[in-house]
Amino acid sequence: MRPAVSKLCVLVFSWLALHNSLTTGSPFLLWQPPFFRNQPRVDLGYSSYVGVRRGGVNVFLGMRYAAPPTGNLRWRAPVEPETDSKTHSAAEVRPLPYLPNPTRR
Repeated sequence: MRPAVSKLCVLVFSWLALHNSLTTGSPFLLWQPPFFRNQPRVDLGYSSYVGVRRGGVNVFLGMRYAAPPTGNLRWRAPVEPETDSKTHSAAEVRPLPYLPNPTRR
């Protein structure tokens, strides 16, 4: 195999390993990606989050706090979300669900 092709393969596999580690929280990598270094962390029991420091304050945005209110959970008290072993980024607000604009009469 040519050196350029082998370097490209190493680069692609390294990126895939990093992507897998960030999205699944798997301990595949022995080092932490730069974003996760020295960042505030919180473990809520059902999931872990990595926030950001802004102006000397730890900020956690877009964290799940309850299961989606669908089916039998509609119009009921919030229920703890499903447990997962992933570490999620809480550095920005997640997209809001679609809310139709009802027409006024």
